[in-house]
Amino acid sequence: MALIERLVRLETPSDDKAANDRMADMLQREMHDLLDCRTDVIETRDHGNHLAVRMGSGPRQILILGHFDTVHPVGSLARSPFRIEDGRLFGPGVLDMKAGIAQAMFALHALQQDRYGRETVPYRVVFLLSSDEEVGSPSSRPLLLREAGQSDSCFVLEPAAGAQAALKTGRKGVATYRVTAHGKAAHAGLNVADGRNAIAEIAHQILALQALNDDVRGVTVNCGLVHGGVAKNTVPDTARLVVDGRAPDPEAADEIDARLRALSPATAGTRLEVRGGFSRPPMPETADTRALLCLAQDLMRRIDRDITGIAVGGASDANDVAAHVPTLDGLGAVGAGAHTPGEYVLADHLTERAALLAALVDRCGRPEHAALRKSE
Repeated sequence: MALIERLVRLETPSDDKAANDRMADMLQREMHDLLDCRTDVIETRDHGNHLAVRMGSGPRQILILGHFDTVHPVGSLARSPFRIEDGRLFGPGVLDMKAGIAQAMFALHALQQDRYGRETVPYRVVFLLSSDEEVGSPSSRPLLLREAGQSDSCFVLEPAAGAQAALKTGRKGVATYRVTAHGKAAHAGLNVADGRNAIAEIAHQILALQALNDDVRGVTVNCGLVHGGVAKNTVPDTARLVVDGRAPDPEAADEIDARLRALSPATAGTRLEVRGGFSRPPMPETADTRALLCLAQDLMRRIDRDITGIAVGGASDANDVAAHVPTLDGLGAVGAGAHTPGEYVLADHLTERAALLAALVDRCGRPEHAALRKSE
């Protein structure tokens, strides 16, 4: 809890490179204080630096993914300070995901201090901490994918799902599209018939796009931002629409993309321009994911606990790496209110979640786990 407080007190909005650089340096020091490890700060130009932590040796590699950037701007800490009340830890970014980072650090510490007293873990662990996950991982994605391609399993420290503290076995892919309607300006009183109303055209497109929502398939299309016009007495010649699309599987993602790119004007004399696409691919549940979930459930049963897995609508770095390595998400802290001023973490779950991660890493790093998977 003291470590979590130190992390929360250093504010790290994604767009503040200097703040995230300071966090990378701070975490590097914290890692060496707690762990026998090797660390590398990966410098970037346009985003905060990233941190790679490595420990252990052997032919198998386990990947742990976390991020230390948050959605909260500098100054949020003054309005919502770190505090502990009724077993809850409050503060900007405490749930997503600074408490998860602390849990993982102590999980790795436990692996180095286990009852066998070995000098090092007999497999490699790579703990990657990025500074740009909340804005889509533009600079860290190549690093994540490179390590994913060399790993046998991956665990992601996003918060647990809901009150049941579920693990995340699937995620929707996320797309952003920008639709621009081009019309023709005219005076709204003198020669309105000469104009071509771009806002009216965008309104037609909004109705068509909202009709793509499919609750059964889990497809969502949200027309979230609209801009257009220069004055109430001018026929607008330009209007812009920003669309959020989410798809549970690659087929649905391809369908959404095709529908957006096939949009055609409903208003004579206007034209449409469509840009964008999926920035995070869908992460459908796979047999490999279910196997990791079953392993987690078996480990929790040993302490008389139940745990479940669910698919969620949000995206994370798990979306990008899951196609390259068996991945289980939601291994971070348990709480609620992520991305809000009132987000919090339940203190009673911190040790248990750290222990679960340690046990999963240790089991998946062992040669017998590879042999078991091959036999299955």
